Amino acid sequence: PGVGLTVGRTMFETDRLPDGWDERLNKMDVVMVPTEFSRAIFETGGVYEDKLSVLGESVDSAFFDPERPAVREGAAKMRASIASEVEKSATAEGGASGGGGAGGASGGGGAGGASGGG
Repeated sequence: PGVGLTVGRTMFETDRLPDGWDERLNKMDVVMVPTEFSRAIFETGGVYEDKLSVLGESVDSAFFDPERPAVREGAAKMRASIASEVEKSATAEGGASGGGGAGGASGGGGAGGASGGG
């Protein structure tokens, strides 16, 4: 009530939406997701195609310039940290060396989104 346009900016890094997300998201005027993959998952999950829009993540390329030494050093430290965690995980699992992962799904955002006034 009193809002001209309801916009949801959300994501869910998986191959399907949780129960009920389609109903909540379909009440919005626009649902923005970060990738074509996400768009396909949301559409398959029941969000109306005409509501979906892809809006990629932004990057401050001046700050995250891969040619800056601080960025390269930070990336090297992060890779070493991830490798260390994967190794610890494999050791904890009895020495299994296959796989695991340092990633996992992060259920970012929610079905709430932001609402823009009008």
